[in-house]
Formats: sequence, structure tokens, C-alpha cells
Amino acid sequence: MSQPPSFEPYQPTWTQPAAEPSPPAGSSGRGRTAALVTAVIVLIVALAAAGTVAVVQTTRLEATRDRATELADEVAARDARIESLESGAAAAPDTPVDPLEDLFGAGPDELLDALEGLLEDGGILDGDDPFGGDLGGLLQGPQADTSGCLTDLEDIDDITGDTVAEQITSSLDAVEAIRGEEFPGALDPAILTSEEVRDRIEEEIDSGYSAEAADIDLAMLSAIGAIPPGTDLRETQTELLGDQVAGFYDPDTEELVVRSDDATDELDIAGLLTLVHELEHALADAVIGLPALDDNPGDEDGALAELAIVEGDAVALQTIATAVAVSPGDLLGLLSDPDLLAAGAGLDEVPPYLASSLTFPYVAGPTFVCNAYAEGGWDAVDALLQAPPATTAEVLFGEPVDPVDPEPLTGPEGHELVEERTFGAAQLSWLFAAPGGDISQALDDPVEQVRGWQGGRISLWRPADTTEAGGDVVALSFVDGGGLCDAVTEWWQRTEPRLGDRVGTIVCRGDQVMVGVADDEETAMAALGG
Repeated sequence: MSQPPSFEPYQPTWTQPAAEPSPPAGSSGRGRTAALVTAVIVLIVALAAAGTVAVVQTTRLEATRDRATELADEVAARDARIESLESGAAAAPDTPVDPLEDLFGAGPDELLDALEGLLEDGGILDGDDPFGGDLGGLLQGPQADTSGCLTDLEDIDDITGDTVAEQITSSLDAVEAIRGEEFPGALDPAILTSEEVRDRIEEEIDSGYSAEAADIDLAMLSAIGAIPPGTDLRETQTELLGDQVAGFYDPDTEELVVRSDDATDELDIAGLLTLVHELEHALADAVIGLPALDDNPGDEDGALAELAIVEGDAVALQTIATAVAVSPGDLLGLLSDPDLLAAGAGLDEVPPYLASSLTFPYVAGPTFVCNAYAEGGWDAVDALLQAPPATTAEVLFGEPVDPVDPEPLTGPEGHELVEERTFGAAQLSWLFAAPGGDISQALDDPVEQVRGWQGGRISLWRPADTTEAGGDVVALSFVDGGGLCDAVTEWWQRTEPRLGDRVGTIVCRGDQVMVGVADDEETAMAALGG
């Protein structure tokens, strides 16, 4: 089966792969937007690496300032010696006190002070996480820890170039040097304007995410309080991704695209890092092969885990490139770019659950991949691409989880099963982080609360006779490895009051945790076999 293209922003919860080109309704009828598999979102491409790298660059600038001070002392001593020898002769030519100022556009002191300002109290990177301070507000939930990728760094030539063509060549050289691999063939990255990228996204959503699939997603997600009733998922996805997609790579066509509205002469630093990110997708695909995310349409959790590795790999290399091939001056400009920070505002305008589904692969994935990289380098990362984790629980907690199917549910009498798919630990944590879509109601440490997840599923039934009264019935069911019943119960108590006329019930029986949602409590209980 061919692999879908690769736009970095991919919503595994609203778009899933289709089993056949024109599948029937049901679990095989969810066409995933093909081009949304390996794209990169504007905010993440530039900032996922920058928080941790700022610390690395600060250390480098400290060394640069120390060296500049040494040079200044040497120059002063030489000038004094010249004066004493020439006794009144013409003074020696002036020598810059900061000889690296022309290279960085500012002296080491100024650059170091600026970077330290980003890291100190109130700075954009202030906080215990790599993305603390103001930046933390743009990315909901836990943030990526890419420190495992920043050990034993080796310097390479900076990514430079006075033209786009020169920048592409320089970026290719950087990716190959960091990866220790060479591209087996020629690449011809394309530069598209924002309008052109939006047009491509709209085309992909129109062709790959049907109104029927969106209606099923809406019924399931609104029933559990993940999104408001009436949300137009196709429009929401089009608008959000139109603002967020910075580039994409298509494994089927080997097309690589970077978004830039002003690339007549050269790409800015955000565009260069987008290019590096997508080049790593292309190189990994050519040398190792990217996971086929559409192999099992019903396993949404497994597809999300695989996507986290694909994106984690690209962000890992992007992180290293930012550390060793981007000048401190460029990094400073990147972190203070108001247009870049404004790109994150769009995430605040969608339900938290959808924002989390967008950012998860770029946050949890890099942390998992960089931990593997710290242990075994690129060989360990290659092994992950060849055999990705089976669940998002493994991505979150670093330990393999052999998922167990919850007990089958037959649904209420007179209803037929319309859709059923896995529901993973990551998705459950997004519910815990915003019960009923309200982040003020979040459970304490939502990710830790899902540690007991051992398997999960979400199911949708609809009346077999459409002329009879009665609405959709949705059930969540989980296998509890410890503590999950209490967490799900607390989440449901905070969620149900926000569901309007919908009612539900929760049942914990042995290691089974089940939540049924319907128009009335009797039907909700019947969905759980009660």
C-alpha cells in the first residue's frame, strides 16, 4: 500500500488512513488527509529545538566572550609593546576589541546578554521545561526534552548561502554530516507561498477527509467532551493547518516543500530549519524507509505512536542542526521573531484536545527519540523507524506496552456499530488535561494519570432504524493496569456537567473501565452491557 504524503501537522484523532481508495462507511471509511502525514507546523519547526539549544549556544557564547577577552588583552599588550619600542612613532592601527563582532552582527557580550535574558526570570524561555515562560503558553501540556540529542556535539559548517539554491546545498550538506548518511538521489525542494500551501491543504482535506468521516469524528469526540457539538472539523482543520504548516514531504512522490512568502533571494532562519526538518524526512525515507502509517486503519493509537517517531526523528536532527550549524545571532533572531510567536495564537482558537493532537508528535516524539539517541546514536533512531512503538503509552513512558483489547461491547438494542477504533494513553491524557474542553478543570498531572493504561477503544453506535427516535451512543472502554478507574471517574465527574443534554455512566468492573454516553442513562448503561 502506498504511504500518504507528509505534511507535518497531522491530526490522528480526526483523520485516519483509508484501507482502500474508495472505502465504505465504518472504520475503513476514514480517509486520512494524505498530505498531512509528515508536514511541520510553523511554531514547532522553529521552537521545538530552540529552547534547549539556547542553553547550548549560551555556553558557546560564554566561551566566545572569554576568547574575545583574551584577544583584546593580547592586542592591548601588543600595542603597548609597539608604543614602547617606537617611542613616539605613529600609533599602530586600531584593532577591534571584539574581532567576532562582524561575524555575529554584535559583540559576544551583547549576544550573550540577550540569550541570558531569554533564559532568566520573565524571559521567553524561563521555566523548568525547555519551553517555559511566555513560550510555554503557546504549547499546551508537557514540552519536548531534546537534551539527549545535545551530547557530544561535533561542529560542522554553518548553514549559509546568499541564494535559495546555495542554502539548499548547504542544508543538504549539514543533514548528511549530522546523519552520517548521503542522499542516494537528487532532490529539488520547492518553495511555495503561504497561499499556495493553503490551497494544497484545502485540496488534500477535500479529497482525503470526507464529510461522512468528519461527522463520525464529531459524534465521537463531542460525546466525550473533547470538542463542542457542531464543530466543523473539515473547516477547522483547513484553517488551522493553513496557518500552521511550514513545509511537508510526500513519500509517494518524493516532493519536498518549504513555505516562504519572501524567498526571492534567500530563506530566513525559520525557513532553513523547516528545510532541514523535511530533508531529514526525505533522507530517512530513502535510506531506512518511513513507517507506513496507513497499514491498520482501526489502530489510531498505533498510527499516532509511529507518527511520533517519524516526527521525533526529524525534530531530533533539527535540534542538532540548530545547535551546531546555526549562528547565535540567527538563533537570537529566531527566538524573538514576533511573526513566529504569533503563529502559535491559532492553537488557542481550537479546542485543547485538537491542539494537543496536533502538537503531540513534535513534543513526545522528540523526547522519546532523543532518549534513544543518547543511548545508541543514529543506529538506535534507525531501529525505532524500522520497528516503532506499538502504543503512545510507550512513547510517553519509555516502557513497551503490549496492549490488551478491552472486553467487547455489543451496544444498546436496536443500534448498529458505525465506528470503532483504538483510544490510546495520549488521547486519554488530552481528555484529562481539559475535561469538557475546559483546561481549568484539568486533573493533576494528566500524563501521569494515564500510566495505568493497558489498552483502550472508542465505539459509536447509531439507531438501525433511522426513523425511530434516539441519537448517537458512544462508549469508551479501557483495560486498567492500576489507578485508571479513579482517574477516569474524576475526569467524567468534571466532564459530564459540560455536555448539555447528554448523559452518561461509568462502570469499573475488574480491570475494565467503561464510560457510556447517550441521550438517557438507560441507553448509556445498555451500551456497556448493563
